[in-house]
Amino acid sequence: MTQSPKGTQDFGPKEAMARGEMIGALRQVFQLYGFEPLETTSLQNFEVLSSKYTGGAEILKETYKLEDQGGRKLGLRYDLTVPLVRFMAENRSLAKPFKRYEIGKVWRDGPLKAGRYREFMQVDADVIGVTSVAAEAELLAMAQTFFKALGIDAVIKYNNRKVLNGLLKKFSIPEREWNGVLQSMDKLEKMGRAYVEKELTEKGVDKGVAKDVVEIIAKTKDLELLTGVIDNDVGRKGIEELLALQEYLVYLGVDTAEWDLSLSRGLDYYTGTVFEAFFTGGKVTSSIAGGGRYDKMIGALIGSKEDVPAVGISFGLDAILDGFALERERTITRVLVVPINALDYALTVAQAIRAWNVNTEVDMMNRNLSKNLDYANKKGIARVIIVGEKEKKEQTVTYKDMESGKQETDTLEKLKKRIVS
Repeated sequence: MTQSPKGTQDFGPKEAMARGEMIGALRQVFQLYGFEPLETTSLQNFEVLSSKYTGGAEILKETYKLEDQGGRKLGLRYDLTVPLVRFMAENRSLAKPFKRYEIGKVWRDGPLKAGRYREFMQVDADVIGVTSVAAEAELLAMAQTFFKALGIDAVIKYNNRKVLNGLLKKFSIPEREWNGVLQSMDKLEKMGRAYVEKELTEKGVDKGVAKDVVEIIAKTKDLELLTGVIDNDVGRKGIEELLALQEYLVYLGVDTAEWDLSLSRGLDYYTGTVFEAFFTGGKVTSSIAGGGRYDKMIGALIGSKEDVPAVGISFGLDAILDGFALERERTITRVLVVPINALDYALTVAQAIRAWNVNTEVDMMNRNLSKNLDYANKKGIARVIIVGEKEKKEQTVTYKDMESGKQETDTLEKLKKRIVS
């Protein structure tokens, strides 16, 4: 009864501090690349979440649905992209390019494994209004900047949906079936060729065609070779965009990205470049970041036939923290003030120290000195200030360094020089 729902998790102070540190690092990188913050609502109209060019049938199976007291159908957002699109539809006069980042919880009632939850934090950055794949290249450069800043060993894989669509067109697979076929193709690396071929035939793809398509996708490692395979404008446009992307990645110094023809990402709204990032080793095998271009979603939502260029990346905070151990501090408190029958003076001293911008805690449980020192040790508080009737009378404090054990009595002015350094 007291357990949290399956697929959700609580975070104690130590874990919450680690999450805060990682969010802070991401926010710093976003701003370094010129992105500004946006906050959207967790509750969305279900009509928006289920509209054409949003997540598609697969993601709607995992969407948490509810109804308010007025009978309106609502849902918890399953990503931060669809709410962004709704925001753009409501604010069409925004200056372009619109570069935003958002940090917030999303919900999906999907299968659970290491790094995958039903309630989880997403951290997104998107560019609206730029048609050039230079925007994608900058997002991948930004991801690399973040990973390297934290010492995370990650590889970024990228592809283009137009290339995959061109391949399916070559084999005369009807366009209406492309999204379903690509959802199966996206399982190639995880489930293997036999599984994907079987699933494709179950979806109505000819057995021989399924085998040929999977063969090409699994074995093609050289982008140039695809030019002799794909013979239609859709696929050729995708190849052209991939070659341009690779050139921009060189200019930006991105050396952790590689092309993977099997990558398609399962969501229906992607229209061009797609990408995902993975740890290069460890227990977490699911992606730790992903995204792509979705030029049709905003136009579809506002009822326009014109595309609105958009591309974004999402970082899976929980998956990253599951697979990467930050050096986690045990506490944010830097000073513990211990009153010995002098709580009034202890409170005054604590406020003076806080005015120096030093995180300070006061014992209010009337514990003896020994128990307070044990508490400081357990929490990892490096400095203890002891104040009693003598210190109050003389307007001094007794300072104890928990690491060295050294203890001295000083005025507040001298204490400031010792602490603020």
